[in-house]
This record gives sequence, structure tokens and C-alpha cells, in this order.
Amino acid sequence: MQPSPSLRCFHYGIESLPNSVYPIPEGMHTVNNLESGQSATGELRFYDGPRGLSSNWVPATINVNDASSEHNIAGHEITIHRCGDPSTSWGTPPSDASGRIHIALDPGCYAATHVRGNTGYFLTEPVVYFNVGSSPNHVSVTQNAPDTVGEKSGTIAIVARTESGQPVEGLTIGIVRTPTCPLSSFEGASTAVGTVVTDSSGSASLTATTGCYGAAISPDTHPNIGPQVAELVDDGQTVTMTFVLPDPVTEDDLTDDADADQDSGSAD
Repeated sequence: MQPSPSLRCFHYGIESLPNSVYPIPEGMHTVNNLESGQSATGELRFYDGPRGLSSNWVPATINVNDASSEHNIAGHEITIHRCGDPSTSWGTPPSDASGRIHIALDPGCYAATHVRGNTGYFLTEPVVYFNVGSSPNHVSVTQNAPDTVGEKSGTIAIVARTESGQPVEGLTIGIVRTPTCPLSSFEGASTAVGTVVTDSSGSASLTATTGCYGAAISPDTHPNIGPQVAELVDDGQTVTMTFVLPDPVTEDDLTDDADADQDSGSAD
């Protein structure tokens, strides 16, 4: 039986791409147009990924799983950046039904700093480091509020502001439970409790059972801001830890500094 003259099989593929586009390597595609005047749809698939990857980018998979049950969880985005370079911060698409995030990344070291989705989940550490290679990368998350049935609990409140009193929005704070409560530093082993992000008022909070807690900003973003330590003692108590950041440098500040240097030079 000879095929109808209207039966056609077409092959198509990608010849060239703009920058920051990462195709799934599937080779040539096929589409059939079976009848005269009929339309056929072809599909090209791409990975999500941050802008500016090199030509050596590779497919990467992040498995987002509950640290307690080890079950993968869907619908959670991870904020990551290249190790040592917070300016490359990028939010992944949400994990799929199997709890996986399929993206394109350059090989190397990355830092996961925040998880977005169900607010009952946070990173197991203030910063989770992982390397991109040929294997899936596991970013574990754990539940925020502990089981407080029969236990005293309170609220850890975080306040972030600049030296001039302006609220700092979007600051990621890691919170750990410490075995002792010297109010000057962390001592001994600590256990990650969760990660919070300040809102537009510079505030964030976390429910926790009574005990000793420390809070810290990632040293990648603010290396000169030390940790805070506080103790929850009474049921329903709120303890506040305040982080004071330098005011951002403005063009007016730079102009004033230049004028001051010029005046100093003329005085000599």
C-alpha cells in the first residue's frame, strides 16, 4: 500500500540559541502532518537556569526531601547562589510531583540559603552547601514548629535594621538550638531549627520549645555581623534578637567623601 501524497513526516531540531537558554538534549524531533490542511504541533523543551551560565553548563537535579521522613516533597523552591558570590542568587522553579527540581547549572559549589513553598519547611542548616556534578543533589528540609504538646514553648523574634533605623527586608537568618546559654557566643554542639526571612518591616519569627537558641546571618552575605544568642524560659515568652546592618552607601555619600578628600587636599 502506497502512502497518500498528503502524508508527510518532518524532522526538526535546534540550530542556534540566544544566551541563557538551556535546551534538554533530546536530538532531532519528529512531527507528522497526516492530511492536507491539517496542523501538527512540535515541542522543544528547555531547562530553567540562572542567566549567564558558561557553555559548559550541565543538567542538575535537586531532590527536596523531608529530613525526618526522607520522603521527597513537591512545590518547594530553593534559593541558591554560587559559593562565595551572593550576587548570583537565583530562585529555582518549584519541585515537581516527585520532589525534584531539574535545572541547568555550571559545575561547581553552590549554597542553598532559603526554601519557599509550604512555610512549615525550612533548610536543615542556615546554609546548605552542595556541589554540582553528574549526580542528583539532595537539599534536605525539616519541619519548622516542633511538637510542643506537653512542653513549654515561646516565640523567637528577629528584628533587622540599619544603623539609621531603616528595616531590612529579605534578610535570611538561620536559627539553631544550643546546649548552653552563654549570651555572648555559641558553645558546644548545636542543632538546626529553621531558617526565617525578614518581611518589609524587618521582622521575622519562629515558634520553639523553651531552651537556648542562636541566630546568625550567612557569613557569605554579611561577614562582619556576628551571631545572637538568647534563651526561652517561660511558656508563651517572646525573646527578640536584633541585627544592625550598615546603612547602604548612596551616591550622595560618595560625593560627600570626594568633597571631603578635596578639601583635605587643599588644606595641605
